[in-house]
Amino acid sequence: MYLGMLAIATGFEMTGSNGFMELKKSSRNYAYENMGNDSRYDTFTCYCSFGSGGDPRNTTSCGTSFANPSAPSCTSSSQSIVGSSVAKIESWPWQVYIKSSRHINLFCGGSIIGPRLILTSANCVFGSAPNELTVRAGTQNVSELEGIRMNVYQVIIHPAYQGGLGINVSLNANIALLVLNNTFTYSHKIRAVCLPRVNETVISGEPCYATGWGITRNASIAPRQTLQEICLPSISEPECVMDDRLQSTNLTLTNNTFCAGYSADLGLNKGICNGDIGGPYVCKSGNTWKLRGISSWYIPTCGQLSIFTDVSKYIAWISNYQN
Repeated sequence: MYLGMLAIATGFEMTGSNGFMELKKSSRNYAYENMGNDSRYDTFTCYCSFGSGGDPRNTTSCGTSFANPSAPSCTSSSQSIVGSSVAKIESWPWQVYIKSSRHINLFCGGSIIGPRLILTSANCVFGSAPNELTVRAGTQNVSELEGIRMNVYQVIIHPAYQGGLGINVSLNANIALLVLNNTFTYSHKIRAVCLPRVNETVISGEPCYATGWGITRNASIAPRQTLQEICLPSISEPECVMDDRLQSTNLTLTNNTFCAGYSADLGLNKGICNGDIGGPYVCKSGNTWKLRGISSWYIPTCGQLSIFTDVSKYIAWISNYQN
């Protein structure tokens, strides 16, 4: 399985030698941290912006893409993540690829929200030490030596996350932050996505996009090497709760999650899948893209209902690490 494999860990563990890795636990978060002697890592700053885009080198701007999506619109019945289209990294310059050295088949997605800060899902990095993770940005094809490769300095898991895998995966507080060793230089292929405002509602039926390198059909075990994109309309909570596909599982939506996808009657088979977890779900507001969700899980199989962590419910938590 390409995602969530680290979520089977029963807890955080010490790794490394000479005390290089240290587990830090507080009332606010669980965090792995590289305990080096470099004073640069005493603190970090996240330039997480809630404003509109601008100069791609400006660390206070966000949410501007440099190419239009190539995927069919949400109203299209075309079937080409599952049912997706090839994407350009210029369309989604905040998308990153997260790889674990501990599990060769584990990879996830994530979103740049600051020059040193990545937002992803907790089930992607739960139990993983920073020196086991790498982040690649500015790349469309992960099999090629393009983009920027970054090492991780700190892994911060939301304290309410309970872990789990498969049908036992925890949907609540499925959110995590990765602090990088170094800062990105923003460009047309690398920049931050804007965050929503606190409790900003995703409008039912609003055309939004999910992106990632996950598998594109249920029968496949191989991920895509090229970034994929798909338009997925959000689904209202009452409609999702009553959907037979959700009721066939033991998963329960929380106030911090939402669904996106298409009615089962349409038979479109479009949605997130293995390898897409942790990646962005963005909606366009004017000329600015906002990170409305984090790919959390899919039910009951790939290309059906897609479940996302509602980023707007965690703005206060994210803000704890902005300075």
